[in-house]
Amino acid sequence: MKIKKLLIFNITFFPFILLATNIPTIQKTDDYYWMYGISTAVFPTIAYYNMKSIENSAKEIAKQNNVKKIFKKLPESPLKMQIRRQYYLLKGAAIDNVEISFSIRELFNAGRLKNRVSKASQTKKLDLSNLKISNLNGLFEVLGQIKGTIKDLNLSHNLINIVYNNDFKFYLSQIKTLNLSYNKILSLQSGSLDELINLTFLDLSHNQLEFLPFGIFALLTNLNKLDLSDNPLEYLKPENFIGLKDSLRFLNLADTKIKKIPSYLKEFPKLKNILVYKRKELKKRKRRT
Repeated sequence: MKIKKLLIFNITFFPFILLATNIPTIQKTDDYYWMYGISTAVFPTIAYYNMKSIENSAKEIAKQNNVKKIFKKLPESPLKMQIRRQYYLLKGAAIDNVEISFSIRELFNAGRLKNRVSKASQTKKLDLSNLKISNLNGLFEVLGQIKGTIKDLNLSHNLINIVYNNDFKFYLSQIKTLNLSYNKILSLQSGSLDELINLTFLDLSHNQLEFLPFGIFALLTNLNKLDLSDNPLEYLKPENFIGLKDSLRFLNLADTKIKKIPSYLKEFPKLKNILVYKRKELKKRKRRT
């Protein structure tokens, strides 16, 4: 019954939506944003068309000479976000200091990864750091250009907050080193690393991980170096390290909330280096000495 009522409601007011999606936006950006907010909230079934219209309008606005003046007058909104994004793609620089983000697919389609991909085909190292990437959508397209050659993938200093269970599928089984440090990762979905069966070094430092899924490293039987430092991790259980007992040699837990080395790690025959300390405390000790 609720679905039927929603459909009847949308059909009744559909003419108003058509009006909202056709308002001239270069001169009336504020009005457009207001109409967008109302129509998206009340008419969710056609929000997609509104977003397409916003994207097209943002492309036109981003090309204007007075784009910065228009941008400053706008409140934070989907339209403002799209203008910022389009301007960045056109000029290679942000309109203001507000943090923006992209998917790998957007950067790839805009041609901004051409030189990096070309270089990677020779060095076997793909550097995707410092690109303000918030999700890994499009990674397949990039790696498809250099299929089977990459050994080192650097995704550090980006804006990734979740690693999904299909992000690293295809073309990645040969990778030896993966750097995800200095992102904003809150969560690793179960199975998200399963494709990386030849990985030897994984850097997850300087993120926002509070816990790890059980068995997250289960298929990474060649992993010998794992860096989890500078994360708000409170505890690690044996289930977190399934698959690593016979390979792990180095584990960095510095600047986490873990104060003692978990006793079960003593059973790992090759694990000789475990770091558990606070950098601030070390600095204080050095000053005293």
